[in-house]
Amino acid sequence: MNIKKITPVLYAHELEPCVKFWTEHFGFQKTVEVPDGNSLGFVILLKDSLELMY
Repeated sequence: MNIKKITPVLYAHELEPCVKFWTEHFGFQKTVEVPDGNSLGFVILLKDSLELMY
């Protein structure tokens, strides 16, 4: 087995605090966001070769 990439998909009731946590404390950049009404419904965060999806 040769795994090239693993991207965890994390679930949260509110994404905005999660985005703030990862960007301010660990230097991740928000690369994709999908709105859901007045809040975020989906977001991808990236730092170097690490990617998180909420």
